[in-house]
Amino acid sequence: PRGAMKISGVNHLALMSRDLDTTVRFYVNVLGLPLVKAYRTGDVPVWEHEGNVLHDGGGLVAPRHYFVELGDGSLLAFFDGGEEDVVKGDFVSIPGAFHHLSLNVADEEALRSARAELKAHGVPVSGVVDHEFCLSIYLRDPDGRNLELSCFTRRVGGPDDLHDPDPLPIMNEQLELLRGEANR
Repeated sequence: PRGAMKISGVNHLALMSRDLDTTVRFYVNVLGLPLVKAYRTGDVPVWEHEGNVLHDGGGLVAPRHYFVELGDGSLLAFFDGGEEDVVKGDFVSIPGAFHHLSLNVADEEALRSARAELKAHGVPVSGVVDHEFCLSIYLRDPDGRNLELSCFTRRVGGPDDLHDPDPLPIMNEQLELLRGEANR
């Protein structure tokens, strides 16, 4: 039977990239999707459940995260995967591969309710993590795939959302475009 969780679609799909600038250029310049968020993870906390590491953002996830928006408001996230496969614990990041699927819920209340329901079913789940534009919880499906439930806390897409201390060239180009549109 269907539980109380109200999943409303895909929040984002995270994919590893061998060459992040080339990948983002393809999605922006060839497919025409807007670059709406770029940032680097810094001191990302370790999310644990009963002593088991579910997700260590600092060591397991590439520091660069670049998001393009699909027409329905959902996002594709690209992580800088480099040329090498990375294995840490039981987590594997393979450049060019799936990283995780984030499913959208309506708001923080729905996210906290989903977390409680997952815990009631005995599913190891992280605490709520604030990513500044969305809130998330992390878990794994029975096959070990990384899942995230997220709710947007604000819309993304302005110049303030594109910040990376060592930006890819495509990000600087997109910032120039945004500034040009704002000056019209």
